[in-house]
Amino acid sequence: MPQARVDSFDALNLFKAALWKFQEAATIALGDAESELHRIQMWLETEQQSFWQMQIRKRQEIVSRCKEAVRMKKVFKDSTGRQQSAVDEEKALQVAMRRLEEAEQKLAYTRKWARAIQKEIEMYKGGVSRFATDVEGEIPAAAAHLEKLLTKLDAYVNAQPGASDGSGPSVTAASEPSMARGGTALPSGDELSGFRHGGPTAEQRETSPPVTVLSFGIPQIPDDQALEIASLRAERQPASDRMRVFVSQSVRPTEPTVACRAAFGWYVAPADGSISAGWEVIAADDLVRNHPNWRDLLTLPEGFSVMMRPDGVAAVWDAEERLIWRRA
Repeated sequence: MPQARVDSFDALNLFKAALWKFQEAATIALGDAESELHRIQMWLETEQQSFWQMQIRKRQEIVSRCKEAVRMKKVFKDSTGRQQSAVDEEKALQVAMRRLEEAEQKLAYTRKWARAIQKEIEMYKGGVSRFATDVEGEIPAAAAHLEKLLTKLDAYVNAQPGASDGSGPSVTAASEPSMARGGTALPSGDELSGFRHGGPTAEQRETSPPVTVLSFGIPQIPDDQALEIASLRAERQPASDRMRVFVSQSVRPTEPTVACRAAFGWYVAPADGSISAGWEVIAADDLVRNHPNWRDLLTLPEGFSVMMRPDGVAAVWDAEERLIWRRA
């Protein structure tokens, strides 16, 4: 019977998470580039053309008035019966005609560049079409293939006894959480249950001041940990525009912190339960804007709990209080 050695699922999980992040970044970049091109096109075809057409009308009126002023000076004589000088009026007419010519040139250039930008847009779409197709179709297919592979590997590992007599397959599943790994001590079951009930009361949620930037620090999540959080197998519940995050004003980035997702959203509090101050509430979008690596953590389902240390995430529990990830 052939043997298989599975050293770690983490590499596949991290690679899958990186693929999804790359797809998201590439999709945003492609959309932003196309939007910018269309914005310039609309600016040229509408705003600029309308502006210079209006300028042409205004300057034509000024030219007409200047011509009439020159004609009046030449037709009518002064009080002494002599022909009047029209030098000033002719100078004003020349200036008006130059300004009219400038507006007509600007309009011509605007129309020229509007046609040029349309060609550039078509060339851009043709140049990135292959890449856009890969981003839209190939990357999700690759991620789905990795997910199937992970499922098969997981089933293979669970189906084999891993016998030490050499008769069975050699299997190492490094992705399973291990309490024997290094790191700081984790809370007991009673302590974890206490975290889940340590959030703000209904009254506190109603009276907490809303902010767009927290007035105090919260733990940062390093990039490598953010990738691991993104790769956790969980029924993700994306943060909606209305999701709020309640943060205890007792939280300090240098002290252990716990984050829990409740029915009303997330709350972040000191791990020792010492909530001696009030709460601030911040929209999930604003929190992610200031702390981008919190994004995938906030999509973990209701009932999940996260222990954080000054150097990042220490552990994650699911809604049944099972440890599903611990930092090695």
